[in-house]
Amino acid sequence: MLEKYKEFIIECLNEQMTLSAILDKIHKTDTSVKRAAFNSYCNKLKAEYGINNKTNTAGKELNLEIFKVRYIKRKDVLRHLWTGKRLSAEDFSVVGKKYEVIHYLEHFMIDFKSVFQEESKVMLTGFIEIYKDSVYSKIKSFINGLSMDINAVELPYSNGFIEGNNNRLKMIKRMMYGRAKLPLLEARILNGEQIFLANHTHI
Repeated sequence: MLEKYKEFIIECLNEQMTLSAILDKIHKTDTSVKRAAFNSYCNKLKAEYGINNKTNTAGKELNLEIFKVRYIKRKDVLRHLWTGKRLSAEDFSVVGKKYEVIHYLEHFMIDFKSVFQEESKVMLTGFIEIYKDSVYSKIKSFINGLSMDINAVELPYSNGFIEGNNNRLKMIKRMMYGRAKLPLLEARILNGEQIFLANHTHI
């Protein structure tokens, strides 16, 4: 439908007319053109013909520099702190200026990982002493909890196996929510692996 207006639209875009103004002109002779389809078609033409329309819908000149934004994702900051996959120096500087706590957290995470990598009770005791009076309430609360469970923390055992099975059970429950009762849930948990293998052995 809009192809017949193609040359007219391109001419208007090159004259820096707003989309609303162009559509108003078209509506004088053809009211069947819908705004959403028109906007989509114009954006396609601008991309195809390299038209840089620098005005907003009110016809005002846009300062395109203000739209050049570098987004730093929360997950990238967490990855920087935990995995060692570091942000660029520029990005980290930006985050550090806005959130000064990031530098504190970086040292905290390095010390925390060192304790478990070395498996040292002496380092654990020192870690608790350093951060027990932290000015940040969340860290102070974490250290207090660690101190209360110190005997369990120092044991060489892991509850990873239990947590893994807990996670598996919860995933199955979510998948079955509202569909079946306890007998089928039990069957899926106890025989899940055998059922999965039986269903995937035939090619």
